[in-house]
Order: sequence, then structure tokens, then C-alpha cells
Amino acid sequence: MKHKAMFGRYQPWHKGHLWLLLELLKRKPETNVWIGVRDISPDMNNPYTPKRVVEMIKEGIAKALTPNEMDRVKITIIPDLEGVYYGRSVGYNVEELQPPELIAQVSATEIRNEKTDAIPAGPLADGVNLAEEGVHNRSGKHIQRDADSGKQSTVRGGRRHWLRR
Repeated sequence: MKHKAMFGRYQPWHKGHLWLLLELLKRKPETNVWIGVRDISPDMNNPYTPKRVVEMIKEGIAKALTPNEMDRVKITIIPDLEGVYYGRSVGYNVEELQPPELIAQVSATEIRNEKTDAIPAGPLADGVNLAEEGVHNRSGKHIQRDADSGKQSTVRGGRRHWLRR
């Protein structure tokens, strides 16, 4: 059976990664998806061990995928890749998928810095709703999106704070 591949650090697994997985699963229902977690040592930018990342991915996809879709996903720890190279057409594609703007804004760095892992509530790709009711950052504070500028803000200490993009 053929597989589509996703390689990454996934520090942490987030809604952007989930969007990509869902997109790959729907493109060809007869093809599986292989998620390769890079084997890197924890540091400031990579706080989770590869084993913990695999656990987080399994926890995250268990909530979002059907049992049939779960059976089509393989997750393994792979060597720390420096690049992906090929010499000529060898029967597979290397393709960058463009997520919707709301998903493209999700940042693992901001999540690690506990700025925000939120995206506005509402249906995304093919009716999949990745957000909970309302929009909240990791500490549970409500985030608002300004209707005119699109900027996000939260209230701390009675004052509005604008979040950087």
C-alpha cells in the first residue's frame, strides 16, 4: 500500500498539523499517511522528546479521526533529517499544501511560548471544526478578534493587550 508522508518536529502537535493530516487523508481514501517524527534532543525550541511527541500526536488524532482514518495513519520516529533530495522523477511527488489563512496563522513557537494556540471557532476544511466554542489561549483566557483590523487581543489585568502575529 502507498503512503503519503509528513515529516516534522511537531513541537507540539497543533491544529495546523491536524489540518495537513486531514487534507492528506481525504485526497485519496485508499492511501495511508505516514507521520515521521524527527529524532531530536530536547532543547529550548524542542521541549518534548520524540516519544512524547508521538504520544501527543496519537492523543490529538484520536479526538479528530474516525476509527477507519486512524487505521490509515502510521507514526514513527525517524532520524533527524537535514533535507529531502531526489535525482530525477522516481514515482512520487514533493508538494507544499497551502492551508486556509486561519490555519496558516497557527504557530508552534507561539504555542511553546504560551502566547496562543487558538484559531477562531467555526468550520474549516469540509466542515471539520477544529476550534472549541469561542477562542482561548493556552492559559484559558478569552481572545477576541477585531472585526476591522483582524488583530487578536486578550484582556489581562483589566487592560486589552494586542497579540503579535
